[in-house]
Amino acid sequence: MIQIRKCVIEDIRPLIDLFDAYRVFYKMTTDKVSAEKFLAGRIKNQDSVIYVAENEVGDLTGFIQLYPIFSSTRMLRLWLLNDLFVKPSERGKGISKMLIE
Repeated sequence: MIQIRKCVIEDIRPLIDLFDAYRVFYKMTTDKVSAEKFLAGRIKNQDSVIYVAENEVGDLTGFIQLYPIFSSTRMLRLWLLNDLFVKPSERGKGISKMLIE
């Protein structure tokens, strides 16, 4: 059973591994030190909202990161889906759809 929940700072260690794998997927060099700084900053400063997919044994299997944007014509804050990643071993199980929903 997969649970989708908002990421908290205590999730940083397993989230770093997912985020680094996401970046490597897009041909970026692995850099877990910078990933930790980047993610901790987003969470602490509330610059973005991150949701994680957690399996029944407590392992994180995917994440989605949303950034706020503003529409002047609508006079609303909207959310830009910037990052979405699911572990390759967990793909095909509907996790990305669950994260988006």
